[in-house]
Amino acid sequence: MKNNSSKINIIGLSLIVIMIVFILILSIWPIDYGIIIKINWGISLPRSYREESYFVESEPSVLGDGYRYHVFDYKKELNQEDIGKFNSEKNEEIENNIEEILNYLKIDHEKRPNFSEKYYWYTKTDNIDSHDKLYIIYIPKYNKLYVIEEFM
Repeated sequence: MKNNSSKINIIGLSLIVIMIVFILILSIWPIDYGIIIKINWGISLPRSYREESYFVESEPSVLGDGYRYHVFDYKKELNQEDIGKFNSEKNEEIENNIEEILNYLKIDHEKRPNFSEKYYWYTKTDNIDSHDKLYIIYIPKYNKLYVIEEFM
C-alpha cells in the first residue's frame, strides 16, 4: 500500500512540475497575434509582417466585451494575393465606426490609420455573435495593417 502511495505522489509531483514549466514557457514565449486572429475570425493575416508595432485594448469586462487595436508593420507592400478580399473604395461608414472605437480607446492620431491616404479595407461580422466585428485597414504608403476588433 505504501509503495502505491509513493508512486502516486511521484506522478502527482511530476505533473505539477510539468504544468509549472509549461506555464513559464507560455508566459515567456511571445504570442503571434496573427494566430489569435485566425482562431477568433478564421482569417489569416499576410505572414510577411515584420512586427506588431502597436497594441491597445479596452479594460477587461466580465463578458469579454470591448475593443482591441493592433498595428502590424510590413517589410514590403502587400500584393494582390494578400489583399484579394479587400475593398479599395473609400467607405465613410467604416471610417466613422473605426474612429469611434479609436476615440474610445484614446489612440493618438499618429497611431491611427490616415484615411486621407489610399487604403484597402475588409470587415467581418462574427458568425456566432453578430455584434462582434472585425475591421482590417491596409495603407500601402506606410506598409501598415490596422486591425480593429469589436466585441459586444
